[in-house]
Amino acid sequence: MGVEADTETLSHYRDATREPLPAATPQHPPKPSIRARFRRRYAPPRNPRYNTAISRGGAVVDNGDRGLTVGRGAPLRSLGRRNNAGANSRALGVSSVCRKARRPGTPCVPLLQSIGAQGVPGHRISHKPGAAGRPGRQCCRHASLAIAGGFLHIRQNPQDLRTPRALIVSGVPFLKMNGLGNDIIVADFRGLRARVSPAAAVALANAPETRFDQIMAIHDPRTPGTANYIEIVNSDGSLAQACGNGMRCVVEALSEESGQQSFVFETIAGILTGEKRADGLITVDMGKPRFGWQDIPLAEEFADTTGIELQIGPIDAPVLHTPSVASMGNPHATFWVENDVWSYALDRFGPMLENHPIFPERANISIARVLAPDHIVLRTWERGAGLTKACGTAACAALVNGVRTRRTERRATVTLPGGDLVVEWRADDHVLLTGPAEFEFSGTFDPQTGAAERDREDVA
Repeated sequence: MGVEADTETLSHYRDATREPLPAATPQHPPKPSIRARFRRRYAPPRNPRYNTAISRGGAVVDNGDRGLTVGRGAPLRSLGRRNNAGANSRALGVSSVCRKARRPGTPCVPLLQSIGAQGVPGHRISHKPGAAGRPGRQCCRHASLAIAGGFLHIRQNPQDLRTPRALIVSGVPFLKMNGLGNDIIVADFRGLRARVSPAAAVALANAPETRFDQIMAIHDPRTPGTANYIEIVNSDGSLAQACGNGMRCVVEALSEESGQQSFVFETIAGILTGEKRADGLITVDMGKPRFGWQDIPLAEEFADTTGIELQIGPIDAPVLHTPSVASMGNPHATFWVENDVWSYALDRFGPMLENHPIFPERANISIARVLAPDHIVLRTWERGAGLTKACGTAACAALVNGVRTRRTERRATVTLPGGDLVVEWRADDHVLLTGPAEFEFSGTFDPQTGAAERDREDVA
C-alpha cells in the first residue's frame, strides 16, 4: 500500500528533494577565510525551514530534537518520497519537524514508520512527559517513512532520543594543522560520545594527506571551570598525556572560532591554560615539571634524576649516555651532546631507548646541544610517533633539565627541525611554551575506521 500524508508535509518533501537551480557564480570562487572555515566546521549551517543541520557532503543530518546521520554521498536532495509506485520509488529518509506547540521539555519527534520496502511499523512519540519511545497518542500527522537499503546506516541511539548529536557516528569535523611542522589533527567531538579508535588513528596516520603526530580530540568539559577536555592520541593509537604543539593548535582553532583569547583545558596530565597573543603567537602554560623517579616514572629508584645510568653503544665508548630525565606530564629523557645533533642516528637509537625497560610507560628521547645559556638545539624521537619536526614538551623538558644541570638560564630559545620555540621556567615552577600554530586544511573523518575526506574548497 502507498504512504499517505497531509498535503503540506508532502510539499515540504518535494521542495527538499528538488534539485537546486544553478547559481550564477564564478567558475573558481575565492576561498573563504580561515576564520570562516573554522566557524563552518564547528557550527554546521542550519536550514530554518526544516530545522535541520546538514554537514558538507550529507554526512550528518541533525533533525530538530532528534539527530539522524546520513552517510557521505547521500545529501538530502538525493532522498525521495516513497509513493504508490512501490519498491522502484526512492525512499524518504528525513521528515519535517512537527510545528505544533510543545510543552517545556517534551519534544515532538518525527517518526520513523518503516524500514525498507516492506514498511515495518515504527514507534510513536507522545507529548506526555516520560512517555518518549513508548506507545502513546500521536501529536500530529506525519508521513510514514521508508529507508532504502542504501541508507540502513541511519540509526537511532537508544540511550538518548533527545540529544541532537547523540546519533552521529561518522563525519567528525577536523582541522589539519601544524606547530612548527609537528603534524596535528584537531578534531571536534563536542556533543558526541564517540572517541578516536586506535584503528582510526593508525589509518589516518598511514594516509599521506592526513599523516599526523597527534590528534587533539576536543570533548565537552568534565570539570567545572574548564573550556574542554582534550584527549591526545598518538599516531600509533596510544594515548599521550601532553602535547605542547598540539595545545597551541587547539588554542588557535578555538580562538578563530570564538574570538576568545584565553582558555583553560583539562587533559590526562591535569589542567593546562593557553593564550593567543597580540603578535599571533600562542603561549601555553604546561604546568609544573616533576623529577621524582616514581613521577616520571622509572622502573627503578634513582635519587638524582639529573643524570641516570643509561647508555647506547659500546660500554667503554658509548654514543649517548647519562640522560637527564623529567616529566612534563609525559616522560622525557634528554641526552646532552657536544657535537651536531644531526650527526647522531636518532632514527636507530630512538626506538630502542623509547622502549627501554627503565621506562615502564615508554619515553620521549631527545638529543640536546647547548649553544649558549639561552639557546638549545634539539632533536626528538617522540613516544608513539617517531621522529618529529617539533615536540613542545621535549623543548620544555630540555630547558628545565638544562637549568637543573646548570647548562642554561631559565628562559631560552629552543631550536628544533621545524623552527624555534621560546621556553620559560618561571619562579612559580610553571613552564611556559610560546610558538606559532598554522592551519592547513579541513575535512571530516570516521572515528571508528579513519576514513577521511578533505573539504572541497581546500582542494587545489
